[in-house]
Amino acid sequence: MFVALIDEGSITEQKVERQDEVTLGSSPTWLPQTHNLLYIAEDRTQRPLLQVSEVGNGEQGKTTEIIASDLICWDYSIAKETNELVAIISTSIALAKVVRVTDDPNTVVLIANPNAHISAWNLPSVQTVSWEGKDGTIIEAVLELPPGYESTDGPLPMYVNLHGGPTSAEVCELEISMYGRGLLSSNGWAVFSPNYRGSTGYGDKFLTDLIGRENDIEVQDILAGVDAMIERGIADPNLLAVGGWSNGGYLTNCLIAATDRFKAASSGAGVFDQTMQWAIEDTPGHVVNYAQGLPWTAAEELRAMSPIFQADNITTPTIIHVGAGDARVPAEQSKALYRSLYDYLDVPTQLVIYPGTGHGLSKMSHRKAKIEWDRAWLDRWVLEIQEVSEEEVDQQ
Repeated sequence: MFVALIDEGSITEQKVERQDEVTLGSSPTWLPQTHNLLYIAEDRTQRPLLQVSEVGNGEQGKTTEIIASDLICWDYSIAKETNELVAIISTSIALAKVVRVTDDPNTVVLIANPNAHISAWNLPSVQTVSWEGKDGTIIEAVLELPPGYESTDGPLPMYVNLHGGPTSAEVCELEISMYGRGLLSSNGWAVFSPNYRGSTGYGDKFLTDLIGRENDIEVQDILAGVDAMIERGIADPNLLAVGGWSNGGYLTNCLIAATDRFKAASSGAGVFDQTMQWAIEDTPGHVVNYAQGLPWTAAEELRAMSPIFQADNITTPTIIHVGAGDARVPAEQSKALYRSLYDYLDVPTQLVIYPGTGHGLSKMSHRKAKIEWDRAWLDRWVLEIQEVSEEEVDQQ
């Protein structure tokens, strides 16, 4: 993070140190009539609003919380006339609401709650869990458990939900998403969302450790986390599933090529071949950012990053989702995965292509379809619940 200092026509830059190497979750903003900078920080599984005081002349003061870590800050605005701060926050037990910030970082004043209707819902519990990666690095995840779950209830079916990016992170908040959070965990599943190597909010080295090691170090992080959840009695090792979108879809492809421990998978807009991805995506720099070379200078590395070359190991029943107009991870990647599984490997699979959409599913009908497809797929292959036809119902 840098600020520009302008003095009588000369411009100098000053680097502003980020406390604990947090990731910026927003653009920094000057607090009016001060030399204090505000920004939302991605800090592990939290998103506090921070203030850096007295920035300028090569110096900076203390960094303090304006909104504390337990209150997940998504956006904020400064009132022009009064300098009051208004923010959008969520917590581990409440969806987003609009609040006024006070002098106490742990206290806010409610302005509007558009999600008040969920107060009567049975909602999952949300917590942060951690474990050691293979190299001793501490890795974290957001773990959701069904309403009222107690450890004495025994192990649960567990869905491993993989975020995109990879420069992104799962946050310890109540979330209801087509990717599984809040939905599966309200219906008897544990939902495990790991912040694997390359995720934001854990310092610069945690991010850069992924360079040259895709389909390697982050896969190890995830599998070590699954092992930890089994050892702690949370996950049933015989009832595991995995899924994600974008980079999460890519990692789903990597995981099902690396192990047969998952009973079902949902691969959304995921890369299957990194060299093909370099050639056809809209931002080829994304591949170059993590590979240490180009296809003709780092061929073996790109091959190692590509689950297509371990596809003959895949036995996991896999449903595949992609937008027909996806420019970021073009549908050819998903079609290649489907062709491999369906035409050559005899692995149960379905390919769902959403018309008129790109890298994300923005239409309600598409999101609803994905939720229903995924739930039916998990019911069939993990819980072994067979659908009953109308004819069978009539016979009963």
